[in-house]
Amino acid sequence: MRGIIGYAGRRGALPVLFSCALVAASLAGLVGSAGAAARVSFRKSAPPATIVFEIDVTASVPGQFRMEAQGAFAKAIDRVTRPGSPGAHIYLRKISHDSGSDSARIGEYVIGASPTIKQWCNNPFDAQCKARVAYYQQHARQRAAAAAREIRGLRLPTESAGTTIRGALAAAGAIFDHARGPKWLIAASDMRPSQADPPQPSIRLSGVHVQVLLSCREAFAVCQKRAEQWKKELERAHACSVQFLTSAEGDLLLRPEAKGVDG
Repeated sequence: MRGIIGYAGRRGALPVLFSCALVAASLAGLVGSAGAAARVSFRKSAPPATIVFEIDVTASVPGQFRMEAQGAFAKAIDRVTRPGSPGAHIYLRKISHDSGSDSARIGEYVIGASPTIKQWCNNPFDAQCKARVAYYQQHARQRAAAAAREIRGLRLPTESAGTTIRGALAAAGAIFDHARGPKWLIAASDMRPSQADPPQPSIRLSGVHVQVLLSCREAFAVCQKRAEQWKKELERAHACSVQFLTSAEGDLLLRPEAKGVDG
């Protein structure tokens, strides 16, 4: 099992939802097959969730919003490490003028599966198997707590060189191309590109659940229209579900059962 891989922090309600099938099991399910009958056998867990969290560090997004978004995401990590979850591979990236490049990477965290005795032990009375399950649960809790603590404590410098929202989405799509388990994209941004007609990168979000913490200090109608426009674009990129939230609705992050006003 891999540990946390960390990188030092560097310069990185308008709910609209459309549903896809089998969302509710995306974070909780563990499946597997029995091991060798002659030994203590552990069931193999399902592939871990792949989660990309992209946070806008440009001047148009208030620092207070970024801190609230970081806190909400850090709290949500607990939902992928509770007993019964397959674990997660978390990528933390910034949204700025170079959102699609390697320099947008802030951190990466690997949290192992947190199985239950029922899921992993063929014999629920096997002391060795139960001890192994307890070890994995504790390990996952420790890794999740460390990742949440680091993400919550990041202080990301504000940048003023522009914003490439679609570059950030394309970079996330490239990460998801190699994922096998549940896929989540969490973006905290005002979703306002700095260029009126930028080059259009290829964005592929097939099977990805997208949640956007939207920073919008304009009139409600303006914010609503922006959310609707991005929803359509994310749908064209084949996202599995799309939801726009305010920073005050952070408790809905990584909840497959969460419903928006229109959902």
